Amino acid sequence: SIPDLGYYTKWMFIEALPLAAIVMFGVGHVVLFCYKKFILCRSGKTTGHVNMMIGSLFLLLYYLYLYITRTTLDVFNCAPTDPYDGYTYLSVVFERCWEPGGIHLRLLPFAICTLVAYTLMYPAVVGVILRRYRFLIMEDQLLLAQNKGETRLTNPHAYHVRKRYHKLYYHFRPDYYYWILVVIARKFLIAFTALMFTKNPAFQLSISLLIVFTSYVLQVKNRPYMS
Repeated sequence: SIPDLGYYTKWMFIEALPLAAIVMFGVGHVVLFCYKKFILCRSGKTTGHVNMMIGSLFLLLYYLYLYITRTTLDVFNCAPTDPYDGYTYLSVVFERCWEPGGIHLRLLPFAICTLVAYTLMYPAVVGVILRRYRFLIMEDQLLLAQNKGETRLTNPHAYHVRKRYHKLYYHFRPDYYYWILVVIARKFLIAFTALMFTKNPAFQLSISLLIVFTSYVLQVKNRPYMS
């Protein structure tokens, strides 16, 4: 919609989306806290919205994962021309790679940071959370299957886990509470395939089909979804 923006600026805007989401939820938390504290004059229960915000943030980052990962990996996607002229060029924009002062070298440090901080750290954090609360998550899913657990009275052990993290696991059966990691892995492999095999489109298509077919077989074999 704004064609005059260069690729460098567009890339920075896209990669800033997770930070913008974190800032947005942070500002929302401060506003709600001040409203409850100074307008409603509550002495307690002024941070009850935090759990919902954390859960919504994790869900938003999940939906952004594939887009951010593909945008990050685009910086590493350098390919030669045909016929070869001795240089490689970015596939997303016709700019020479490893050129001093060029777009590639300017974006490369940021791409490494986003690759580590988002592409790798996000699934790692989700995995740690699911592993740490796995028994409470399984208990909560058993209650959810019975349409119970919406209050502390009916869900005394896992109520706080449901309020904060249920968006990470509520789709799945108790034994497959971790299945969101399988979905994230599929997203990463698809993005990685788009980067690694650009020189051979037929092989790229074959690997993509292999990833999707393997995911399909795993899903049919395990039937991880609650519904």
